[in-house]
Amino acid sequence: MKKLLIIATLASVSFSALAASWDDIKPSADFRFRLENSKDEFKSEGQSRQRLRARLGLKYKIDDSTSIKVRLATAASSATSTNDTLGDSTSPGGANTVYFDRAFIAHKAGDISVNMGRMKFPMFKAGSSQMIFDGDFNPEGIHAGYKWQGVYINLASFWYEENKAKATDDGLDVTITSSQLGYAGESGDFKYNIGASNYHYENAHAVGTFGDEGMNILEAYLELKWKKVTLFYSATVNNEAEEDNTANIIGVSYGTTKIKGDWKLGANIRTVELNALNAKLMDGDFAGQTTDSTGTILYGKYMTSDSAYLSFGLFNNTKNADENADVSRESEAYTKMQFDYGVKF
Repeated sequence: MKKLLIIATLASVSFSALAASWDDIKPSADFRFRLENSKDEFKSEGQSRQRLRARLGLKYKIDDSTSIKVRLATAASSATSTNDTLGDSTSPGGANTVYFDRAFIAHKAGDISVNMGRMKFPMFKAGSSQMIFDGDFNPEGIHAGYKWQGVYINLASFWYEENKAKATDDGLDVTITSSQLGYAGESGDFKYNIGASNYHYENAHAVGTFGDEGMNILEAYLELKWKKVTLFYSATVNNEAEEDNTANIIGVSYGTTKIKGDWKLGANIRTVELNALNAKLMDGDFAGQTTDSTGTILYGKYMTSDSAYLSFGLFNNTKNADENADVSRESEAYTKMQFDYGVKF
């Protein structure tokens, strides 16, 4: 009985504290239903499926400089996807579960910001490009950022894979040391953002992810905006690989998607050589998430209300694009169509 009283008292105190600070809690949520069809030439007749994504987030403001941010999401056992594929009614759940795709502390003091935990990707992406890292990738670790009169610096140490030492190996941990230096400026309706990033994978060979090549990605990027037009370019080189080590993307979009009636159309074209990027973290939709690939993406979005939208994505890609990179493979066409309906608040 005494234990029950203690539990009830603690619950009451917690509820009172929560109620007293309710104004400091900001909820968010979004839901997306997707129709998708993809085809891998020479490999299959194609795949049609329906997928959903649901996410529920909370931001709790501790004080003027510190907040806690958490978000639950559907998961598909991938670091680059929160889609749940429909069609397994006999065993609902399975690999597709709900998990914390974000859980971190965000601290901001003047021009300095610090994030700790499993966070929203904190580095700037020109044109919101997913060439290096998929939009659903939320890295784990610690990040520090600094902004001053247009200049910004991002420094981070992310965990990729923690390996416990065993009798058969030395347990080398795989991490991503990240740095970025850029400048964002504007003149009237014209805005620009230019900079460079570095993503160095420490001990990448320990898990055999990149063979003997290793991974040290250096990126240069540029984003230009004029009214509703955005033009961007990003180029990378993996300095740990001696050949087939570059990737680049160029894209353009027009429009905005903030309120009912807004719309946006965009396109980009990219080429990713065999040893250029980490395929497990790059765009999960482009060319079946493979390097040694090239092609285009067309996309569009229309706001049917202030919180609901319709969107589409059309992928026309080529896998094994450089047949000289591996004589045992032939290039093959990869196509994908996506049609979405989503709501958010």
